[in-house]
Amino acid sequence: MDFEKSRKIALRELSDSLNNISEKESEKFLGRLLKSRRIFVVAEGRSMLMLQAFAQRLRHLGKESYVVGETVTPAVGNGDLLVAASGSGKTSGVINIVKLAKKYQTTVVFITASSSPSLKKLVDLIVIVPGGPVSHLPVKTVSRQLMASLFEQTLLLFCDTICQVLRDRLKVSETQIRKNHANLE
Repeated sequence: MDFEKSRKIALRELSDSLNNISEKESEKFLGRLLKSRRIFVVAEGRSMLMLQAFAQRLRHLGKESYVVGETVTPAVGNGDLLVAASGSGKTSGVINIVKLAKKYQTTVVFITASSSPSLKKLVDLIVIVPGGPVSHLPVKTVSRQLMASLFEQTLLLFCDTICQVLRDRLKVSETQIRKNHANLE
């Protein structure tokens, strides 16, 4: 396959995936983000990189956000929100953090390509992000990209889209965003 064909496949898949995220789930997610006192994110691998970018954008918007596992991450509690992501919905390290967060009365939103009854019992909201499943998922592969690339790409763009809506709802100016951006670069 040549570059042009590969590019067109990736863009088509990404567009289809983004267009199939539930607006109802997205609105519920926005509501939880708006009313949370602090936001924590957790995932593994490339999904964690996408959520780290999300946490950074939330900071730019003036929301207090943290990455689970970082040395400066405080304890969670009531009024906080944990945003967890796993394409399979079964990543053991992520599930363990979700269980701990629930123990401390933290609201949990789980972003995944594959929900399950056991996951629904654990969390407050599931946002389904259609993506190219990897071999351990129970559905047929829908992506021609490598492994879980489509899920990870969609996760990043979904979170950036959520931040665009938050910016408008919070009425955060470009000037304020720039003030919140790192300046020790």
